[in-house]
Amino acid sequence: MLSGVLADVVKAKRLAANPAKGVENLPRKTCKRRVYLSADDLYRLADESGQHRTLVLALAYTGIRWGEAVGLRVRDVEFLRRRLNVIENAVQLGVNHGRSDEGAQSAVGSGA
Repeated sequence: MLSGVLADVVKAKRLAANPAKGVENLPRKTCKRRVYLSADDLYRLADESGQHRTLVLALAYTGIRWGEAVGLRVRDVEFLRRRLNVIENAVQLGVNHGRSDEGAQSAVGSGA
């Protein structure tokens, strides 16, 4: 990563040479294999989640983060417009959840 940043600096002519180029024994970027659920798998997972079915589907189809989902309140859901207003983020501190205001975001449901 540092080598890439320094390469940009060299390209911008702010540095004559990249001091990180050719350095050995540096950790390599590893691409982790990503596995995605099919729609059928997702619905099977949601069905098996019991009372958390809606949460599983909301996380999967809106892309909100866990803390954002935990911070949602009924007032944040616009049922007629099928919209979630992500206004707060719950921060996990040990076992308890403290709530903090974050920049407001809006995640629109996919209608699935």
